[in-house]
Amino acid sequence: MNKFLSFLLVAAGGAILYPAKVPISSDSDVSKTSELKVDNLVNWNIAPSYKFHRSGKALGAKELSATYTKNSLSNFSDFPEISPKLINGLQNQLRVLKNRRKKKEFTFGNLNVQIEQLQETIELLMKYADKPEILNKALEAHQIKGKDNKGNVHFTGYFTPVLKVSRTKDDVYKYPIYQRPQKWLGKLPSREEIEGGDALQGLGLELAYAKDAVDLYFMQVQGSGIVEYPDGTHEHFAYNSGNGHKYKSIGNFMIKQNLATIEKVSIKHIKKYVATNPEMQDTILFSNPNYIFFERKPAETKTKGAGLVSLTPYHSIAVDPDYIPLGGCYLAAVPVINRKGVCTSHEYRLLFAQDVGGAINGPGHVDLYQGVGKQGQVKASAMHHFGGLWLLLPKSSETPEVLRAGGH
Repeated sequence: MNKFLSFLLVAAGGAILYPAKVPISSDSDVSKTSELKVDNLVNWNIAPSYKFHRSGKALGAKELSATYTKNSLSNFSDFPEISPKLINGLQNQLRVLKNRRKKKEFTFGNLNVQIEQLQETIELLMKYADKPEILNKALEAHQIKGKDNKGNVHFTGYFTPVLKVSRTKDDVYKYPIYQRPQKWLGKLPSREEIEGGDALQGLGLELAYAKDAVDLYFMQVQGSGIVEYPDGTHEHFAYNSGNGHKYKSIGNFMIKQNLATIEKVSIKHIKKYVATNPEMQDTILFSNPNYIFFERKPAETKTKGAGLVSLTPYHSIAVDPDYIPLGGCYLAAVPVINRKGVCTSHEYRLLFAQDVGGAINGPGHVDLYQGVGKQGQVKASAMHHFGGLWLLLPKSSETPEVLRAGGH
């Protein structure tokens, strides 16, 4: 995944948005879902008039027949506030589109999307940031069918780790961090061949050395990180491609091997398990053959994703670009999670598709960037819940009268 940094975690984005709070449903609601009558079925677009499970899934939602279903913004409560800092995220979206100009039109299931439509959406959001009543008339929301074809989208989180390293190898700092080999014939080696078989040893590719193999692994999964040297100086290690081997989740491996449960397979649990069972470290890590290479950048380099723009904490998402267009702006019902890991409500928020990830597949999963360091890790680890997602596009019908009149 291309997952990266920004030293000022709260400086890059998050306005407090209009929350659509609803009472949480009890576990018994799940068993009752199949008993709901047809006339009680709900759609995400009439939020907050719905019940939901502790995981955030809307209960009794209608099945959607297409990848995208058009909705009117009038069905939603207040449009999210667009703060001045959020305008920076929209400006970055224009840069994402500029980087994609070679292709003018894309097809996502039943929906054809032109670059000009994505650009017009961004421009409308910027121009009428303080006039939600105009945006409601100028834009329409296309609901993505989600993981279950009922609009339930799985939200996970990612972050930029801070990793302690050394410039030289010793008994403490012994795990090399590699840059990509430039002249390599054939298929690049797997993680096991690199870390267990020393396939890259002696080629001068070492950027630094980490003292914890699991922390290094998770920096690779995030795709980027800040490294901290013993003298207190920092550098940014940015994503520099992978080895071409398919990503496989070590969490899923541990579940299949009865080393973890679905409920307890977080970063914290994996680190604790390996610390208690060090003989299992290689077995677990090598179950994922995918390996990420890095390149050295100045410490002040802003976090960037696959869209080649700085990520905005709480608003940038990694997506599967075969289903969700990079450069698109989205209205989302983002799950709000309490300390017990229970979704207690949802809040409407603007999200920007600016990144991709090897583990992000299909129309039912997005990865929400949560910032830097320990705080970002805690927030990212907690998010494994469901919400709703709508692609915003200009209305295809005649330009609304309010826009022809100049927005007055």
